[in-house]
Amino acid sequence: MNSNFLFGSIPYEMCTMMKLHTLTFDGNFFNETLPDWLDSLPNIAILSMKNNRLKGKFPHSISKLTGLTDIVLSHNAICGELPDLSALSNLHLLDLRENHLDSQLPPLPQGLTTILLSNNAFYGEIPEEFGKLNQLQHLDLSNNALTGMPPADLFSLPSISYLNLAFNFLCGSLPEHLNCGGELGFVDISDNRLLGTLPSCLNASSDKRIVKVTGNCLSVDTEYQHSGSYCKQASLAKK
Repeated sequence: MNSNFLFGSIPYEMCTMMKLHTLTFDGNFFNETLPDWLDSLPNIAILSMKNNRLKGKFPHSISKLTGLTDIVLSHNAICGELPDLSALSNLHLLDLRENHLDSQLPPLPQGLTTILLSNNAFYGEIPEEFGKLNQLQHLDLSNNALTGMPPADLFSLPSISYLNLAFNFLCGSLPEHLNCGGELGFVDISDNRLLGTLPSCLNASSDKRIVKVTGNCLSVDTEYQHSGSYCKQASLAKK
């Protein structure tokens, strides 16, 4: 029922649709909270309600829907904490872009291939566990408030092809001998607070991958960089 003029709340009566497999309400005007009865749909696999005006908290009931393969709730006004979703062993796509989520990044399931969490207010460090998501192909954490050093293993995941960490407060120096996965074709670490030299596998002169590094304090000549003191002061101010 995409691209209509449906508004208000998702009808409670839908919780009786026990055999429902796919629920897509993209591009409507729903402007109430996400329903908390979604765990009444035991067979739901695809849940998509992007481009609405949904508000309120992310329902913890979603974390019980172990058959889910796709969660697409981007471009809404969902706020608060993103709960632990690690029990969703069949989940491949998590798209929560352009919301107001403001928590640390929770544990996520091992089978994810696409994680899109840009343009929220996630804070804290990127969990080391993200570097163990061996099925991951596409990771976008840009435009948040993440701090610390990104896990080195993110760059060498066997299937990772797109990695966007731009516009955060990531700081410190990347390991000199950082390894990049063979599939990695796009990396954006621009507009952070990174210092030091750029590892050879992220050398922007390579024709193997596109690498964006502007707006840091890296010792490279080809891109615009801040002075080292800028990154140190900004990191302290953020703390």
